[in-house]
This record gives sequence, C-alpha cells and structure tokens, in this order.
Amino acid sequence: MSWMIQQGLAGNLFFGSTAAAGVAVPTTNATSQVFGIWNPPGSGVLAVLDKLILGIATLGTNIVAALNWSVLTNVQAVATGQPITAFTDTTIRNAQIGRGKVPKIRFTGSAATTIAATQLVPVGVTSTTGTPVNASPVMVFEHNGLIMVPEGVAMFLVGSAAPGSTYQAGLSWAEVPQPDVILNAFGMIGKRRSQIDTEMLENAAYQAQMVGVDFTNRNPNRWQMETFDVPLLDGVATYTLQPQVVAVSIVYIDTVASPVLTRVIGPLSATEYASQANKTQEGVPTSYFFSLLTPQPTLTLWPVPQATDTHLMRVQTFKQQQDVRLDAGYTLDAPYRFLDAFTFGIASRMAVFYPDERRPTLAADLNSAYEAKFKLAAEMDQERVNLKVMPTLTSYFPR
Repeated sequence: MSWMIQQGLAGNLFFGSTAAAGVAVPTTNATSQVFGIWNPPGSGVLAVLDKLILGIATLGTNIVAALNWSVLTNVQAVATGQPITAFTDTTIRNAQIGRGKVPKIRFTGSAATTIAATQLVPVGVTSTTGTPVNASPVMVFEHNGLIMVPEGVAMFLVGSAAPGSTYQAGLSWAEVPQPDVILNAFGMIGKRRSQIDTEMLENAAYQAQMVGVDFTNRNPNRWQMETFDVPLLDGVATYTLQPQVVAVSIVYIDTVASPVLTRVIGPLSATEYASQANKTQEGVPTSYFFSLLTPQPTLTLWPVPQATDTHLMRVQTFKQQQDVRLDAGYTLDAPYRFLDAFTFGIASRMAVFYPDERRPTLAADLNSAYEAKFKLAAEMDQERVNLKVMPTLTSYFPR
C-alpha cells in the first residue's frame, strides 16, 4: 500500500480542481494567477503534493509553452503589501468523499493576485505550435514527494508563455501534521502558547540555529556525509573545498582510464605536513593535509599531482547543519531520530532566557536530558562492522 493511499485512508488526502470550462494558464512572471495552493502560517501541516492532472477544455491556437510551478515564499497573509493581495478560494474535497478531515491548505482554481513569482520546477507538459489534435497524451505529473509546501509558501501553475488553449486542472495533496518543536520546547519550560510573543519566537529561532551548530560540532554525523569529485591538475597541490565542509572522512584517488583503480590516501597532521622536506615533489598523491580555513577549507596533497586528466580525487566529507529560518517553518536538517534531542536542546536554552523560579535547576535538567537523548540517537548513527587487529610479526621474527 502506497504512502499516499495510507494518507487517504487516514483522511489526510485532498484535491481541488478548476471549473469545467478550464482556465487560461498565465506566464511565469504574471501577477494574475488562476490555479495554485497556499499553506497559510499557523496551519500546522506540510502539504505533500501528489498528482497534477491537466486536460484541454477549449481548443485554441497554441504556441510552444512549457508548464511549470512557480513559488512565492514568506506569504504571511492575503493583504496589501504581502506577496498575495487577493485570493479566491475554490472548494477543496477530501479523498474520502463526504468524509475525512477539514483541509487547512487554501486552494484556488480561478483567481489570485500576486507579485511576480519565481519559476520552481517544470511539470513535464508542453503545449506545441498549432491547433491540438483531438487525441492528446495523458497529462499527469506525479510529484512523488518532490515538492513539500511548508507554512507561508504558495505555488501557482504557469507557463513559459501563455498557451492558446484553456485547461481543466486538478491537484491532489496530503496534509501531514508538522511537529512544531519550538512550541513544544516552550511547553517544557512552562510557557503556554497564548503567552508566546514574536520576540520569544525570534529568540527561539536563533537558539535553534545554535543547537544546529552544536550538532555540527559533534561530528562525525553520518547523515551529513557527502562525497565530492575533484579533478587533479598538474603541479597543483592545494584544492579548495565547499564552504559547508567541516571535516574529511576519507580521501581516495581513482584512475581516469579504464579499468578504474582506487587508492586510499592517508591524512597528515599540520606538523607532519610541515616536516615534509620537499613539498613540491611530484608524483601520485599518497597523503593529504586538511585545513579548516575560513571561509573555505582546503585540501593539500603530497606528493603534488604530476599530470592532468589521469587521476580523480574523491573526497568524502561531513557538512555543517543547514540553517533554521523563522519565515520558512522549523525544519530539522537531521534524521527523525534526532527530533527528541533537538527539542530538548532548544528547551534547555530557552530556560536560560525565561527561568522558572519554582524550578531553579530546570535549564541544567533539560540540558542533561538533551545530552542523553543526543547520545542515544548518535549511537544509531554508527557503522556496525567488525574491527580486526592483526599484528605483522614477520618483520620481528624472521624465519
């Protein structure tokens, strides 16, 4: 059973469509929209898009136009000065016809007035030049989890140009409860939701960033592992890595020509690299020196590569946590198993901001719980392989 069917059975699957007459899809930079959804702040859900279904309602003289989704962010309300100034709601139905939950997402299949939106992703449907034939290909775009719309984000169907035909359009999506770690963290320190103001949310947002920094400082975090390919150049010893790299796990050299041969090279400390008598010696690299510089770390090889296009360096790295933004919802850049630790980490920091006289040790108690929960989650983030230690005795006891 697919995940979407499970959401449908749980009453979380919804759909909306245009009228039978269809709509004329506008261009990407249009400010008059005809088809889209908006996840308003405070909905408490994440909209996971399912299917976009299109059908020609009225034949016209087409021009070549690729249909795509456009996006607006930080849409706090429908009001003057906001990205959306008018929004005509169209009926939303639950997949359980006549039953199920009430939708929290807003949908329009007729009209909305916006600022010019930003092109996001094509939907794989293109109108072609001339009058379409009666036989039209199936126009269904399966999102398959590609797009998840958080609070404060709106999306609209547009074209690279305005097609000549009008389209019936339908969209289905699942509304998944979005756990709000910030509100739960405030609850841990005795703050009711009615007591929380904008300043408190801004303080919490910054402390969420700092918990992310603490996660990064506890490397290695295997979920932040990423491998980069770096072509080696003749006579070039030092290579700049991406700014988000905070540690290097392993470096190996592959030959470019077939068959591909791999050689793992070893790390050097600053002292070991400095002690190399001839740092410009050329050859196939056997070791590297990683320097965590600001703003970009570097990797220096020894010996220095002596030829171009013969070897490719693959660098397996650990990255830093992505930022948490107040205007885009609280999305944790870590596996689900770290959500508990993340919530306790924020709560322990907010207890310092807003102490409870009745519980003077609250901040310390929450921090201890944070440490324990992080350790529990981190233990699941380790490789489970056997460690083999085998001494080489032949060099000590020759036969």
